[in-house]
Amino acid sequence: MAVSLSEFKREYTKAITEGYAAIFAGAGLSRSSGYVNWKELLRTIAQDINLDVDRETDLIAVAQYYKNERGGRRGDINQIILNEFTKNSQENINIEILT
Repeated sequence: MAVSLSEFKREYTKAITEGYAAIFAGAGLSRSSGYVNWKELLRTIAQDINLDVDRETDLIAVAQYYKNERGGRRGDINQIILNEFTKNSQENINIEILT
């Protein structure tokens, strides 16, 4: 069942007012906070296992293959993720608006 724009606006405004509204935002929202995207996050990892992240289409498989190559240990990949998500982070007005 299709919902008209005016009906959506009315219902969503009600949801905001009553405190149960939700926003589904894609990962791109955090890019202006300085966070890397999946491809950039996995670039070094892929190089370590002789893969070219620009040629790969299944980035989750790249991460899994890296983990498998490390004897099933997640520690290395966890540290890479932590390092990337803390080194260049900055304020993001879009996230501030949503919070």
